[in-house]
Amino acid sequence: MGETSEDLGNGYRLRSLRGEDDARAFIALNQAVTGEGPMCDRLIHHRPGAAAWDFLLVEDARTGEPVSTTCLLAWELRYCGVPLRTTMVEMVVTHPAHRRQGLVRAQLMRCHRAMEELETDVAIIQGVPFYYRQFDYGYALDHGSHILLPTELIPETWRPAALEPVSDGDYPVLQALYEEAAQHWQLHASRALASWVYLHRHVDLKLALIRSEGRQGPRGYAACASTGTRLHVDEQVCADPATAQGFLAWARERRVGPVHIHASPHDPLWRVARSLGGTPELRAQWLLRLPDPARFLRKIAPVLEERLAGVGYSGLDTTLVLNLFRRAYRLRFSAGRLAEVEDAGFVNTSLDASNGGDLQIPPDAFLRLAMGYRGLDELRDAWPEVTVRPAARHLVEALFPRMSSFVSLPY
Repeated sequence: MGETSEDLGNGYRLRSLRGEDDARAFIALNQAVTGEGPMCDRLIHHRPGAAAWDFLLVEDARTGEPVSTTCLLAWELRYCGVPLRTTMVEMVVTHPAHRRQGLVRAQLMRCHRAMEELETDVAIIQGVPFYYRQFDYGYALDHGSHILLPTELIPETWRPAALEPVSDGDYPVLQALYEEAAQHWQLHASRALASWVYLHRHVDLKLALIRSEGRQGPRGYAACASTGTRLHVDEQVCADPATAQGFLAWARERRVGPVHIHASPHDPLWRVARSLGGTPELRAQWLLRLPDPARFLRKIAPVLEERLAGVGYSGLDTTLVLNLFRRAYRLRFSAGRLAEVEDAGFVNTSLDASNGGDLQIPPDAFLRLAMGYRGLDELRDAWPEVTVRPAARHLVEALFPRMSSFVSLPY
């Protein structure tokens, strides 16, 4: 996002940070309203790739005081190996005396324009329930999965692993372990070496390598913190069930209360904890937005083509119309390749219009389908307007199957 300065009217001005005085003001406002000043400090001063113009503040032109903030954080999601340029909106904060003035809306509109400048594939956000739906965000992915395991269910016969605090030289090991685990997740966040440095030195994740007796080299890592008698496993990788058993035996030896584990249902630690009687917990979901659905579809074209080949459509020549009601998109396949994605604009679906498209689906329902979070039949329960031509159903299901995902974005 380039440098920003614009008059919002009503005595408010929106602009990007210009120097350290602005940074201090941004931090102080967030600290006063949410207590997240230290988080803002590390995002502004230490997060890899951060730039001053990624942080917005609205000031009261009459007093010069900052009254509202937002910022953009860059990420990369991997969609079956395809990198998606991902942008998160964060630190959305307004002083109580200046709420209901449209300040967040003005900042989000600026952020969305920046996403177009950046050619963002996916926008992602977390925060106030329901609120961001009005800005075309939809719930489309689990915000992490959690399972609660009482330590008394962990067998006494399991030998505990040793946990060794991470040092600076261990960052490549952490990255390799994470990438090995990511093979279980079709949709996940990639993490560069610089991110591990940031997480360890500035976010202060209590990272430790998991070493099992008789095994050479660490086979996992964990970031743990305690609240009362509960042990929180905020992030972890256990490469195999044996490592997971050793880690749980370590937790048992600490004589803590239940272990609260953040993991994917596809991870060895989750599966072991579940087999012992651990209880999965219903968690929040990420809100996503596709700034340009056509761009997103073109980006994942290699995945779509591979899926078609996998069900015998390797030589397919056809056109598929995806109608998201506000806009429709024509996908032209030639010899099994996605040759073109055309923005068809508005295509009428009223009164069972025969030309309404092969798949008619609301944008937020399409998000869940495209991210592999839900299938067509599951979506119809909440969105009865989802319609698919019978002749195109097998093709749509081949293009957008259910996917395993684990999107963890610590900052």
